[in-house]
Amino acid sequence: NLCKAGCGPTTVAMIAASYLGGSITPKTIVDQYQSKGYLLGCAGSRYSDAKQVLQGLGLKTTDYLVYNYETADQIVPDLRKYLASGWTFFVLASFKENGGGHFFWITDVDSQNNIWAYDPYYGRYEIPYNENSRYPYPLYRLAFGVKR
Repeated sequence: NLCKAGCGPTTVAMIAASYLGGSITPKTIVDQYQSKGYLLGCAGSRYSDAKQVLQGLGLKTTDYLVYNYETADQIVPDLRKYLASGWTFFVLASFKENGGGHFFWITDVDSQNNIWAYDPYYGRYEIPYNENSRYPYPLYRLAFGVKR
């Protein structure tokens, strides 16, 4: 039971299905987490495990980009450099000051610096979701690039 903490494996599933095909579902990713003994449950999951699962599926990842609860305008320059080379981002951010983490997948930054993402919670009804719509949230904590 993932309670309300399934954003990590759901984000991994979105990325993997997009790059590798629709046979990958949140359930197949949860099964992989469980078979490897990765943290998964009501307390959430780890970004390091997400990175390992994505790499295990044959996807490329970058080193971690570490942020200190930074706003969108502070991280956009980093994102643009990688996006121009075909990377997308698995992201950990918070939607309240020093709050719990939330994972989502950034795929684009537009000319107005809006960050567009596939977000398993906040973006349920707007796909892709403009993460800047809750500015100054989310506060970015960590990201890593992903591509085929």
